[in-house]
Amino acid sequence: MTLELVETAALILELLSRCDHGVVALLRVGDPGPLHISKERHWKGNPHTCSGLCNDLSARILERSRAEETVPGDSGGA
Repeated sequence: MTLELVETAALILELLSRCDHGVVALLRVGDPGPLHISKERHWKGNPHTCSGLCNDLSARILERSRAEETVPGDSGGA
């Protein structure tokens, strides 16, 4: 299957159909023009569970970002 030919909305619906609770957030900048911003935000399931998924993902993103940070002279905090 060539996923490039599948519309984004159809992909999102398919992903969410495979789970009880899920969140999909996407952002496209500069298409069709340099100042254009396009957002896709979809969720399925219990709102508290979906919010928890977002919070957990956010914490993991920040944790990994901090672990990969290598700023010369940075002591890593106060």
